[in-house]
Amino acid sequence: MLATCSDSPEIWPAGVIPEEVDRIAEKSVAVLSPFVESGLIVNEDGTLGSAAVVPIIGNVGTLGALTVVAPGERVFGSEDVRLMQAVAAVLALAQERWTSRQEQLRLIASKDEFIASVSHELRTPLTVVAGMASELEDRWDSFSPEEARELVSLMSGQAADMRNLIEDLLVVARADIGKVAVTRRRVDVNEQIEHVLVGFSIDKRARIAVEGDGVIVWADEGRVRQILRNLLTNAIRYGGDQIVVSAAVDGSDAVVRIADNGAGIPEDEWSEIFEPYARAHSVPSQPNSVGLGLTVSRTLARLMDGDLTYRYDGSSVFECR
Repeated sequence: MLATCSDSPEIWPAGVIPEEVDRIAEKSVAVLSPFVESGLIVNEDGTLGSAAVVPIIGNVGTLGALTVVAPGERVFGSEDVRLMQAVAAVLALAQERWTSRQEQLRLIASKDEFIASVSHELRTPLTVVAGMASELEDRWDSFSPEEARELVSLMSGQAADMRNLIEDLLVVARADIGKVAVTRRRVDVNEQIEHVLVGFSIDKRARIAVEGDGVIVWADEGRVRQILRNLLTNAIRYGGDQIVVSAAVDGSDAVVRIADNGAGIPEDEWSEIFEPYARAHSVPSQPNSVGLGLTVSRTLARLMDGDLTYRYDGSSVFECR
């Protein structure tokens, strides 16, 4: 529906100067006005001019305002309004297309970075496994049972890293189409913590202290382990040298906290860390991390009617409840 201007425009309050038209346009946008507003302006030399503010309205709401200024005292009629609104509609379409194109470019860049990161993270353990397997095949007789066992153990650890990454990739892919399976049962959280810790090396386990016991939740056992593994891996990679994982009951909720004595995440990045492929930490030794762990952990927590949050209160704390 077309908006119309007044047949006899009034001078805007306080004798509006041209620069004030921008303020009136901003006010029109702020109140999401769908109407064309017009009035007289007072130029520096004392002469009068005419101005109209036309909202630029897109599919997502008001995007801005088009300001039309004309010399002399002019009444903007219905034909003027139609023309201004047509121009505003073209501007809205152009703005939305530009915004859409920028988002497409951002997604393409994210996808390319993601593919490169995944390729790196899969290639590294695959190279290790392939190299060790070839060494065992070529020189089996030269290894003692203990040496062979150590190599097999290292291969198993690298294979587990690949499996965990693939599990995270599957969660992200299936979550987009609502296909992530969750099977609830009675789960002892502390048992799952211990289960996850076994998968870390001795030097990594030495940095982790466990507090609390006897916390039972109704959840998916495998998904609980996946959350714990991702959060602990994140703390090991990016946190301080002292990590505390605790489980406790808070009212009707079971709460798991992973805290470390690291520098934490800048507050202006807190809202982004759970987005796919986001890496709020700048760690030279981990430049190619895929950045899915926190996204996956929050997704799984919410699928089990919980949530995952972050805060910094002297320690960097991820809290899942």
